[in-house]
Amino acid sequence: MPSPAAVLLLTGALFLPAPTPCQESVDAKKIYFMAGPRSHGYGSHEHYAGCMLLANALAESCPDYEIVVYKDGWPKDPQAFEGADTIVMYCDGGGGHPAAKHLAQVEALSAKGVGVVCIHYGVEVVKGEPGDRFLDWIGGYFEANWSVNPHWKAEFKELPEHPITRGVEPFAILDEWYYHMRFREGMQGVTPILTAIPPASTLERGDGPHSGNPDVRAEAGQPQHVAWASEREGGGRGFGFTGGHFHWNWGNDSFRTLMLNAILWTAHGEVPEDGVPSRRPTLEDLKRNQDGTPPGNFEGDAIRKRFDLPEDSQQAGWIPLFNGRDLDGWRVKITGHELDDNYLDTFRVENGLLRVVYDDYEKFDRKFGHIFFDTPFSHYRLRIEYRFVGEQSTGGPGWAFRNSGVMLHCQSPESMGLNQEFPASIEAQMLGGNGSEIRTTANLCTPGTNVVMGGKLIRRHCTSSTSETYHGDQWVTLELEVRGNEVIRHLMGGEVVLEYRQPQLDESDGDAQRLLAAGADKMLSGGYISLQAESHPLEFRKVELLPLDE
Repeated sequence: MPSPAAVLLLTGALFLPAPTPCQESVDAKKIYFMAGPRSHGYGSHEHYAGCMLLANALAESCPDYEIVVYKDGWPKDPQAFEGADTIVMYCDGGGGHPAAKHLAQVEALSAKGVGVVCIHYGVEVVKGEPGDRFLDWIGGYFEANWSVNPHWKAEFKELPEHPITRGVEPFAILDEWYYHMRFREGMQGVTPILTAIPPASTLERGDGPHSGNPDVRAEAGQPQHVAWASEREGGGRGFGFTGGHFHWNWGNDSFRTLMLNAILWTAHGEVPEDGVPSRRPTLEDLKRNQDGTPPGNFEGDAIRKRFDLPEDSQQAGWIPLFNGRDLDGWRVKITGHELDDNYLDTFRVENGLLRVVYDDYEKFDRKFGHIFFDTPFSHYRLRIEYRFVGEQSTGGPGWAFRNSGVMLHCQSPESMGLNQEFPASIEAQMLGGNGSEIRTTANLCTPGTNVVMGGKLIRRHCTSSTSETYHGDQWVTLELEVRGNEVIRHLMGGEVVLEYRQPQLDESDGDAQRLLAAGADKMLSGGYISLQAESHPLEFRKVELLPLDE
C-alpha cells in the first residue's frame, strides 16, 4: 500500500543503524556454494542443509554480498560461478567428486584469483591430476592409502594468529576428522589452522585406502593438521576443512565461526576482529533443509543439551506457517486472476525462502498479489523475518518501492473480487530504506478498514510507526501482537512501535460494503493472514505464529 511519505528518492545503499562486518568492503563479494547430493543417513553429510545454514549466516552479517547455493551437485550452467570471489564445495569426494569432471572450469576460476573452500569429504580426490589441482587450489587433500578418516574427539588447545581464527576459542568436538593429509611440498604457502593429536584408537583399524597405512602409523602420536589455509601465486586463497561429518556440529560457535571466517577470507573479504558474527542456531534451525526425516530414535534433546542450543520456536509454542519447502497451506490471489492462479510464479520457494519474484514480468501492470494462509486466527503473536532484494518491477508504482505488508484480520481469499487489488484488512506495512532518508517500517495501512487510536476513529489510510529505518538488503524481524478486536501492537526489537484498537470495516469503502451486505460483522475480531506482493521483490525466511488465550 502507499507509504506515509509516498514520494521518495529511489537510491540504494548499504544499511544500517549499526555497522556490519562487511560494510567496509569496497566491492560486494560473490560467494557460491556447491552442495553435493544426499549420501548418508539423517544428520550426516547434510551438504545442502549445511550450506544453507552457512549461507544464511553470511547473508545476515554481509547483507550486500551475493550468496548463491547450488543444490544436488555441480550446476549445469557453465557460467554458474561467473564473477565468484570464492566457491565452497561441501560434497562427497573421491572418484565421484563433483569437481573431478570440471577441473578446467575450476582452474580457470582459480587463475583469476577465485577462492576455493572444501569441506569434509569434499577434500578427497584421486591421486594424479585431480590431487595436483587440489594441492594448487587449497594446499592439500585427502589421498587414499596415505590419509585416514577415523571418528574422534579432537582437542584444539591452541590456535594460530590468523584472520580465520578471529573470535574462535579453543574447543574440542567429536567428528570424522580426516588426517595425515597430502600437503604441498614443504607446506609452501600453507598455514595450519586446526591441529590436534589423534588418539591411538584412530589407528585400530586395519590397513586400507581410508583406514590405515604404514606411513600414517609411523607418525602415531604426532600432531596432525585437520584444517588449513593456503595462498597461491597470483593472490588466490584456499581452505580445507576435514570436519563436517556431523551436521549438528554447526551448533558449536567456534566450529561455525571458523568456517564463516574462512569463507570470507578466501573471498578476500575483511574478517572482523571478533570473527564473523552469527547467532547460535536452534535445533529447529539445524533440522531445516536436511535431506531426510528424523529416525524414530532421534534424540533431539541430547543434541540441544550438548551444544547448549537456544529454545526452539515450536518448543515455546510457536507454529511455523511457512515450512521452508513449499507453499503447502497457502493460497494465492493476484489482481485480475482467479484464486490459486499463481501468475508467473510470483510466489515461489527457493533455497528455503518464500520469495516474491518478478523475473518473468514484462511490466507490473497493477498485478497486486496476496498469499493467504488457509486458516483464520483471532488472538496470536506473529513473527516474520523478511528482506527486500533487487530492483522494483518495471511499471510498479513509485510508492511501492521496497514496500510490502502483512495483512491481518483479512477477508477470506474466496470473497475477493476478480479485480480487487487489496483485501479488506489491517495491514502491518513493511518498508525498506532508500539509503538516505527516514523511512519507518511496521507502519499501519487500512484498506477497507479503520481503527481507533487515542480514543478517536482514524480514517487516514496510513500511519507511521516509531521504528528505525532499515536500509539495504538486511534481514528484518517484525512481530505483531493481535488480540481480536481489543488491541493490535506492532513490535520491532521487542519494543512496541505502534498500537491501536477496535479494527473495523469502513462503511464508506466499496469492498467493505460488499462484505457487510453479505453479513460480515463491522467490528473485526479475527480473519486470515496474508503476505503482499506489490512490485518490489522480497524474501521471507520465517513466518511463525504463537496462539494466545482469548
